[in-house]
Amino acid sequence: MNKKSIKRTSLALFITLCAVSSIFLISCEQTENDIPADYFFKARGVTVRVGENVDNATSALGEYNSLYLAPSCAVSGVDQMYVYNGFRLTAYPEADKHIIYIIELTNDTVSTAEGVSVGDTREKVISVYGEAYESVGESVRYKGRDCLLQFIIREGKVTSIKYLAQTD
Repeated sequence: MNKKSIKRTSLALFITLCAVSSIFLISCEQTENDIPADYFFKARGVTVRVGENVDNATSALGEYNSLYLAPSCAVSGVDQMYVYNGFRLTAYPEADKHIIYIIELTNDTVSTAEGVSVGDTREKVISVYGEAYESVGESVRYKGRDCLLQFIIREGKVTSIKYLAQTD
């Protein structure tokens, strides 16, 4: 081999290694596209998400069973908790509106958009949502872009499901 062909071979090898390394790094790096789209709750034909104005949700959902007001633990002002059959919406004050930061499913009359309800097993949760979860105490959490979906599990069964606004 002459010097020219060695240089060409070395250059081709270098370019190939750089390309392969780049592909490897890109495929291993978690991007925002790897994180699931935000989880949402659907009831009475209405899609409800954390981060939305509670007035929009309650207007679309219709009559609620009760409304509780309490000093906010998160911000200055008064939180609102709207109680419906099977779920609750909790909202904090922001400017002239209230923003939903917790959606809690409390019984088996409602389910997540993916079909998991209170009373289902831990195994069903994992089979529906996958292995990419975080265990926190007796809960299993899945992270979306702006929402944590948390399943409280006691004795192998889901006792509560919460959509939580992320605070980081």
